[in-house]
Amino acid sequence: MPVSMVRMVAENFKRPGLQQIFYHYALAEEVASIFNVSFEAAGYRLKQLGYIPQEAHLSTDILNMISFDLACNY
Repeated sequence: MPVSMVRMVAENFKRPGLQQIFYHYALAEEVASIFNVSFEAAGYRLKQLGYIPQEAHLSTDILNMISFDLACNY
């Protein structure tokens, strides 16, 4: 993932009203989808670039639960 392109995606990613932790998950999933990389790789890069705090714990299990909940309820 080129740093400049990840920065562009992160800078243009707006989801007002989302709680911060959900925003981090949504941003990492967006980057993973655009660059066809794993959720973990996207999260690592976003942490490296300062878009997600280093201490934030992103779990694919939680991502799957969020995705399942969204699919079932919307």
